[in-house]
Amino acid sequence: MTSSPETPLQHVSVIGLGTMGHAIAQNMAVAGHPVTAYDSSVVTRGNAPDRIKANLKQLVNAQLLQEDSMIDVLDRITICDTEQDAVRNAGFITEAIVEDLELKQELFTRVENQVDRSTIIASNTSSFPITLIAKLMQYPERAIVTHWFNPPHIIPVVEVVPGQKTAVETTETVYDLLEHAGKLPVLLNQEITGFLVN
Repeated sequence: MTSSPETPLQHVSVIGLGTMGHAIAQNMAVAGHPVTAYDSSVVTRGNAPDRIKANLKQLVNAQLLQEDSMIDVLDRITICDTEQDAVRNAGFITEAIVEDLELKQELFTRVENQVDRSTIIASNTSSFPITLIAKLMQYPERAIVTHWFNPPHIIPVVEVVPGQKTAVETTETVYDLLEHAGKLPVLLNQEITGFLVN
């Protein structure tokens, strides 16, 4: 399955715009997805566009992106003032907040009540199994790990790690979405500490 304007995964949301999140948002926008993003820090939200623009210039200098496409990419990214606005209508949400299990659990249970039941919710965690993060969710079959590597707009590998209750369809859809976005997804069939690369 490949993402297209007709599929619900066309709209991507990113929660957390720090080191990883802003570049994940950028990567999805470069791939053609409209992206809505949010960070709880006003400062981080405010400087995210400049950080994304700096990353895009790196890609242009490396001849990996046409300079005249930068404006289109930036136009696809909307920084929202609330988490609820960022996830509204999203088909795929990925969080890149701090590595705090309780905060991630709270985010997953909170966000799933704000979106359609078919919306997939992913974590960029580098350590916690999604089974644990999604423990309190009503529909944990939609939860999965997509572990990107720093810098996300340069390194192609993304680890895809389903949990004990993750639906096969969720895993397949996310794998296809990442491939379409120009990444190299690596599927792990078992949750292990630190996943594969770490």
